[in-house]
Amino acid sequence: DVEDIQSEVITGSLENGYCGRYDLRFTLTNPVNVAYKWTPKRGPKFATLQPGTYLLDLKTSKRVYNSHFRQLAAYELASVECGYEATDAQGVLHVTDYGGYEFVRSLAEPEDFLVSLALWKSEEQMKTKLKERKYD
Repeated sequence: DVEDIQSEVITGSLENGYCGRYDLRFTLTNPVNVAYKWTPKRGPKFATLQPGTYLLDLKTSKRVYNSHFRQLAAYELASVECGYEATDAQGVLHVTDYGGYEFVRSLAEPEDFLVSLALWKSEEQMKTKLKERKYD
């Protein structure tokens, strides 16, 4: 039921001046019942993924952070600029050192990332200005 699997996909945005590499993109042709979370104590939790195209990024951090969702929005924005079709959903596949995992769907939009990018660019400009500052 899975088509068009691509891994370690590099994308970039000339318009916004960034690039990155996400871990997995795939298309489901039929609904698939998947374990979206597993822990040793509670076992698996299941949900149905509907047909569509998905973009995933693997994370080994302590938990899923909001910044991960903005990162996925950046990948989505850049991949569309690179000529890929927009995906139906993006998400983080969070894996733990004890073998547990969870899939957390992103709710971030491209605008959420662009705000972060603008703030980062502003911070970089401020650093440059401070280095160049001359005291009279």
